[in-house]
Amino acid sequence: MKILVVTAHPGDFETGMGGLVARLVGLKHKIFSVVLAPGRNRGETDTRREESWKSHELVGAECSVHTFQIGNLPVTQESREALKRNFLSFVPD
Repeated sequence: MKILVVTAHPGDFETGMGGLVARLVGLKHKIFSVVLAPGRNRGETDTRREESWKSHELVGAECSVHTFQIGNLPVTQESREALKRNFLSFVPD
């Protein structure tokens, strides 16, 4: 089964469902994760994005990290298109 996970911040995936995702991947499910906001400032953003990619790789999940501002996900054509591209490229079950 192809499962789509959407979280607000990188740590949400790791602490909220990392174990479950690792188990699902072990059962041969394919996981794609969309992280909406990587961090509050430039230095933190780069670090948290890299940590997120590494943790997803560790459990066997694919990931896309967006650069939306924490606490302010704009509802714009650009944000809708960015998320739509992720969802349609993966086509979850």
